[in-house]
Amino acid sequence: MKISFIEFIFMLSLALIGDFTEILGVLCLALPYVGAMLWFFCYLWGGVVSLILNLWIFLKGAKIFWNLSLSLADALVGGLLPLKTLGIIITYYLASKSKTSSSALILIRGKLK
Repeated sequence: MKISFIEFIFMLSLALIGDFTEILGVLCLALPYVGAMLWFFCYLWGGVVSLILNLWIFLKGAKIFWNLSLSLADALVGGLLPLKTLGIIITYYLASKSKTSSSALILIRGKLK
């Protein structure tokens, strides 16, 4: 499983947009009446972005432990922290490490080949 740099940049930009939207939604909670509705739609968009990112990592052949756990933590804090972006960066880093010096690769693939 190799994640190309172009794929990483594309998915990182998607994660940044999703995180920015969720943070903007949290800030919209200060608005009376409309703020809750805007937060809900921003939170919903963040869920769609998380689904796309997790599906992409799964289809690339990686175990989605880091990204799925950080997406779950992101859902629990209401989108206040940019955890989707952190999940993509960690997944790319672990997937790009060499097989010989990486015990962290076991977390991604489950076995060394």
